[in-house]
Amino acid sequence: MKNIMIQTRKKAFQLKRNSPAIVSPSCLNLIHSDEVTFVYYFNCPIAIFPSKDKFARNVAVVNLYLNQKIKQEALAKAFALGERQIQNLFKAYRKHGIAGLISLDTSQNAKQYPVMRKSEIRVRHEDEAFNVLPDVEKALVPIHDDLLFSKGPKDVGEGGWEPTQYAGAFLLFAFLKKMNIFEKILSVAGPEVNPERFIRLVLTLFFMNALRFKSIEQSKFIDVKSFSYLVQGSFQKLQHFRYALDEFTESSFFPVFIQEFFGVMIEGSLKQCEKLFYVDSHFSPYYGSRKIPLGYDTKRQRGFPGRNTVFVHDESGKNVILFESPTNNALHQDLAEVMIRLESKIRDITGISLFFDRGGFSAHTFKKITAAGAYFTTFLKNRKKEALLPGEAFIEAEIEVDHEKRKIKIYEKARSTQSYGEVRIIIFMGREGRQIPILSTEPIRSAAEIVERMKGRWKEENCFKFMVDHYAFDLMSTYKMIQSPEKLIERPNPERKNINAEIREKKAKLVKFYRELSEKVHQSKKKTTTTLSQHRKNNSLLYANIDTLELEILSLERMRKATISTVQINLADDHYVSDQKRRLLINMVKSINYNCEKSLQELLQTFHPKSDETLAILIQLLQQPGKIRVNDGKLEVEVNRLPTEHHAKSCDQLIGELSKQNLIVTPFGTEVIMRQSTKPELAA
Repeated sequence: MKNIMIQTRKKAFQLKRNSPAIVSPSCLNLIHSDEVTFVYYFNCPIAIFPSKDKFARNVAVVNLYLNQKIKQEALAKAFALGERQIQNLFKAYRKHGIAGLISLDTSQNAKQYPVMRKSEIRVRHEDEAFNVLPDVEKALVPIHDDLLFSKGPKDVGEGGWEPTQYAGAFLLFAFLKKMNIFEKILSVAGPEVNPERFIRLVLTLFFMNALRFKSIEQSKFIDVKSFSYLVQGSFQKLQHFRYALDEFTESSFFPVFIQEFFGVMIEGSLKQCEKLFYVDSHFSPYYGSRKIPLGYDTKRQRGFPGRNTVFVHDESGKNVILFESPTNNALHQDLAEVMIRLESKIRDITGISLFFDRGGFSAHTFKKITAAGAYFTTFLKNRKKEALLPGEAFIEAEIEVDHEKRKIKIYEKARSTQSYGEVRIIIFMGREGRQIPILSTEPIRSAAEIVERMKGRWKEENCFKFMVDHYAFDLMSTYKMIQSPEKLIERPNPERKNINAEIREKKAKLVKFYRELSEKVHQSKKKTTTTLSQHRKNNSLLYANIDTLELEILSLERMRKATISTVQINLADDHYVSDQKRRLLINMVKSINYNCEKSLQELLQTFHPKSDETLAILIQLLQQPGKIRVNDGKLEVEVNRLPTEHHAKSCDQLIGELSKQNLIVTPFGTEVIMRQSTKPELAA
């Protein structure tokens, strides 16, 4: 094999020296022979393909465009093709994938690659048709069944350490193993799902989030060799990765994946927590030019184009369900969907508790919750100021939360029966003596416990802030738009708005005329002989303008009274929403990241005395470089020691605890032996 490579290189050198090269402005050179064509970019060999094989040539063109960012004009000149041909080639590729790269003007490809003509069968000859020269990184085309992942790193035995930029990230495998998410989802997958490809696709997203690559575009900064150890094989970046995500989301397995994913999350939550869930929505603004449904932006305190994502968190603050509300419904409308999704996973939702803020306050929603046998707790809405209680009415109660004793001042009114069951109104004293009322149907919990549970709703807000800051949750993951679902909403009548604008304009003119009249009256005061009728005669045009404007304003105000203030519109008529599938997959993986990092932080808090430092320590540890080797079928990872010895000792205990439980295992079953490097000894 080595001799063949040497001969190929010699042949390429001779052809380059003896043959005329086609040079484009992008430093792209093609060296032709009767058998093969060599592609050079900045005098570096990029690819070889059979000279007469147009399919292989087309694959080369697409790879150069997508990976090397060479302009279409330069490609057209280098490959002696028309710009229109290049454009049509990319259109066919985007529409049909690799099958669109077949040349339609020759039967040669049809004979050589007959399977490409049949949509059921994928091509498996791409690696033979489009060879890559040795020691040159392969430029992958979008993932299809014909492109397999490469195998993992080779076993080098003792010694053979290699540097890796992402040594600390291996720690996250422990909680992926604990969640057991891949095994449970793949247990219901059909034969059409390639397990290795599915796992690597999710792992690529997962570790990009863990290493704080906040968009697919930033994947161009990934250290390929280090990252390939994390996913145990080759992976995709940039546009290829987008194609791979879209292919997965459009597959028949994606709906199954969604159902099983949230089933695993809820099942894991119920093993560790009570049946208590926090529900809230997060608004992500949209800054594009498309007409998008308005939602309430809490930062701007007004309506703004964007999308609502509804989250359900368990008692510990980990995410168990998320879904998008494409038309930005109010939270009390989305609570019905939350109930349906919980019921599909828990089966019997009798006795579960839902905690949410004032956005979910609705008697109709309360009836649905109590009819299902569940309980709810929310903030009381529209409480009048005169209902404030004197300070002496409150009693001080003590409650233990997370091994910490807290004192709160509370007052509970007598229980009353409403159309949605027996309710309790509990008022607690907040900061600066503010009285905050809570409405609850919890029959057993004490008033102090209900108040503390309600305060725990801020775990959701912490989650939103963390995901926005660390995972760029609000970032658009696709520009694809689809028609908005049907929804009738009331909007201000445009005719009435136009009438109001016209009235404002005429009133502004009237003010100017009155100001002018006032100045003239003031000037005429010196002439005491001037009567009002004479003044009107002297300024007849000014008075005529004032009378005309007053009549027009009176007429417009009558028209405004006769015009209805709001009209009903259907969002499906002229609004769009961004396609949810790719974004849903990305956000689901981000929720795995959040749950894993939160679990790691909770474990680190048992070893580190200062809990407020644990998040910063954990983030530093996950992004810490180190070295790696494969020994006896196991991955050995040595992470560079943290600079602060106090923090490093806590991390040693964390890694030791996870290793003791044999949790640091990759989804492919490879055991990871992990440790921090030892503290360097000081010279005597």
